Amino acid sequence: MGSWNPKLLPRRTFNGRRVSQTLDEFNLPSETTVEFTVEQANAQPVTGHHLEVLPEGYRDRKVYKVYTTTPVYSAEEGTDQFSDEIEVLPGEWFKVIKVEAWQGYSLQSHYLAYTAEVNER
Repeated sequence: MGSWNPKLLPRRTFNGRRVSQTLDEFNLPSETTVEFTVEQANAQPVTGHHLEVLPEGYRDRKVYKVYTTTPVYSAEEGTDQFSDEIEVLPGEWFKVIKVEAWQGYSLQSHYLAYTAEVNER
């Protein structure tokens, strides 16, 4: 028999940031950024036909799936909730565009977040 020994993919900790918007007493919006830690994370590039689950405008960017135990959020239309951002690669921030609750073979629930690189266009 061979000596192949399957191993779990290493889990890392990523930096995250959440932007929220509030109105002051003059009804002017102000933004607040809160940094947080994305625990037990694993990132995998999204390629090929898997890109079809993404909205049209994100298919020409770098896209990663991030599995994590930390709840992360995408923007919700009609609300003041903005998308969280995760630093998937050192110095490169990715916007959360879709989140799914994901239950794997472990007892602990995870979240599957599709993230796309943040481009100023």
